[in-house]
This record gives sequence, structure tokens and C-alpha cells, in this order.
Amino acid sequence: MSAGTAAARSAEDKTRSGELVRIARQLILEELSETLAGFRTLLGKQQWTPGTGNVLNSFRTLVTLLRQPCPCTEGELRGALQPFAFYQTGDAAAAPGHELVDEARHLMDEASAYTYFSLTLLDIFAENGLERRTRQAAQRGPDGNPERLAHARQELAVSPYSSRPLIEATRKAWSLPMSPSNVIRWPWERACPIHPS
Repeated sequence: MSAGTAAARSAEDKTRSGELVRIARQLILEELSETLAGFRTLLGKQQWTPGTGNVLNSFRTLVTLLRQPCPCTEGELRGALQPFAFYQTGDAAAAPGHELVDEARHLMDEASAYTYFSLTLLDIFAENGLERRTRQAAQRGPDGNPERLAHARQELAVSPYSSRPLIEATRKAWSLPMSPSNVIRWPWERACPIHPS
């Protein structure tokens, strides 16, 4: 194989890889958007007070950002996703909506766990270098196997509380942040087709 052919193949592989990253990102965000919109509808049927209404405002902001994600708002979207994904009712004093009624709190826990799962998918599949990172995660034991994500997804149907430890173990194996981070890891396009400069 000539050097020119190797360079062309390498460029083609990078282009294909970049396209797969964009497709993964789009599919994950679309499903998350639809799921959280459904949770918002269910939450709208709950009892709210002026003290707990801020939860709905934060949730509305997140759903709005997910409806039409673009490179212009990637930092804002990640900034809204992370606190909600890492939110847990066990941290009652710091958790948004700690005064919620039980049913609303459970819905928030379910939505948060699903967001945590989706954020993990984004951190794994919507970033370049998947093959290399998969090998590194596999060296950290069974939690590094991407199949564990399927187990976590199945567990979400059982309980948000039992799914979180599975997601956390996967994040540790993949060396992903275990709390909100200011680092934008997703390699999204910088040129915005929605808001051209």
C-alpha cells in the first residue's frame, strides 16, 4: 500500500468515524428529548407550589435545549444536563425540589436516572476514539464492557435507584467524570447551521 493510499484511507476512516459520532449524538439526544418531554407531561399533573416551581423551570430549560441542539448551545446544554443527571434525592438539602410530593419526586428520580444514562451514552459514543477507549475500559474489568450499558438500560425499567450503581460503575471503568464538569467532551461541529455567524 502506497503512502498516498494509506493517507487517503486514514482520512476516510476519520471522516466515517466523525459521521458515526454525529449520528450517535443526534440519536441519543433525540431519544432523551422525547423521553424528558414525556416526563414533563407527567410532572405537569402533579401538585406544585411557588417553592417547588423552580424544578419545572429547570426542566423546561433542559427540554427546550434538547429540542433543537446546536453547536451554539452545546455548553449550555451540557451545563443543564449534568446537574440534572447527577442529581439524587439522597442529597435532599442540595437536590432541586427536595420539598416535592412523593410521586413528583419519584418521577424526577426516574427522569434524572434516564438523563444520567443518556449522558453516559454521549460521553462514550459521541466522542472520537471509541476503539481505543473501548480497549482501555475493557482492561478495567467487566464494567468496561459496553454491554453493561444494555444491563443499565434494562435496570432503568425496574428502578432508577438500582440502575444508578450500574451506570456509575460503567462511568468509572470508562474514566468519565463522576460529578458535573466544565469540560465539554463532545466533539460537535463548530459551524452552526441554525445560527450562522
